[in-house]
Amino acid sequence: MNAILARPARGGRRWLILSLLGCLLSIDAIRAEPPTLSEAVDAALEQNRSDALVEVRMREAESLDRRSSSWLADDPSLEVQYIGDQVDRDTGFREWEAALNLPLPLPGQRAARLAVADAASLEAGRFRAFRRWEAAGLVRAAAWAVRLAQVDEAESRRALERSADLEEQIRRRYEAGELPNSDLLLARQQTAQLRAGLRDAEQTLETARADYRRTVGLAELPVGLEEQPVAEGTVAPDHPQLAYLAAQLGRYRADGERVRSERRENWTLSVVGRRDRSDFGADYGDSLGLALSVPFGLGSHSRYKAAEADRQTVAADVALHQARRALELDLEQSRTRLDKLSQSIESAIESNDLAQRFLAMQERAFELGEIDLLDLIRARERALAASSMLERRRAERMREIARFNQAAGVIPR
Repeated sequence: MNAILARPARGGRRWLILSLLGCLLSIDAIRAEPPTLSEAVDAALEQNRSDALVEVRMREAESLDRRSSSWLADDPSLEVQYIGDQVDRDTGFREWEAALNLPLPLPGQRAARLAVADAASLEAGRFRAFRRWEAAGLVRAAAWAVRLAQVDEAESRRALERSADLEEQIRRRYEAGELPNSDLLLARQQTAQLRAGLRDAEQTLETARADYRRTVGLAELPVGLEEQPVAEGTVAPDHPQLAYLAAQLGRYRADGERVRSERRENWTLSVVGRRDRSDFGADYGDSLGLALSVPFGLGSHSRYKAAEADRQTVAADVALHQARRALELDLEQSRTRLDKLSQSIESAIESNDLAQRFLAMQERAFELGEIDLLDLIRARERALAASSMLERRRAERMREIARFNQAAGVIPR
């Protein structure tokens, strides 16, 4: 009976081990998948340590909130004083005095500080979205630089392969005595030129990939890089950059109100305790009292703080206005480039179709001996240029859509 019961236990352990191995393999497979565009943006944020900037602003907002909730305007202080007549008559006069000073908030000061704390919290939250929008722009630019370089490298490689095939055909016909040696040399020269062009394209691609790795911190391009343009095509009021600058303007305005509420020093309530005696024969007496210090606020001392707050507010308002104008201009220019690229693609499709048809005719004519090799190479160059132009225009249009969405404030989710 014990042996019979032990067998399932060994089978269960084997099943558990196989399950764990399967889970590990699944995790490796998941890790091997290319990142999404949103994950690439997260990686860029981590690469540029943007989270640290956001956390600092959030902690600042929390500290301002704690300060605004306090019933004291500033930190309390303890003042201790001793007076005696030892250096004079020394009759035994002694006096100890201790005062606890409590700065009191001015009328409206707590509300003003609370408004600053709320504005700082809103600014910190919108700063997070703003930094993510900035990172999305970096990812889009770096990724599309790689994609365009890939298109150029693929076209160069295809051209080299076709040239190598043509060179091989000419070599066989030369060996058969159908073509002169000059045609073979010309074919080899064309292949060598295209091989050098491929090396240049590979170098450009490697440089773009290095820039992408340095910017994003990843090696693979994200999936979903080809986006669709947003339907609105306008700069919305909740654009991440505009929303952040508007929150920054709100904080400066709130801080200006706080400065005006603190145009003079705070009142100070002091709780005073005293212990004294008049001479050696007298008993100590204890007393407790209150003191209120009311400073006089002079406009000449506080006016410069209000002026500085106004300067910051006006500067933030101007920055918001300029950013809105710049985004509208970027969006309009991107829309114009998209229209031109769409028209260019239509022309490139027609040009490529004609070039490929002409190339097919020239290849047939070369086989029949109606044209020489130089005419065929020229036809191939025109067909290659037309094909490369079409593929590049298509890639440039998709890159321009990414720029359009970036200007419109689209953040990958």
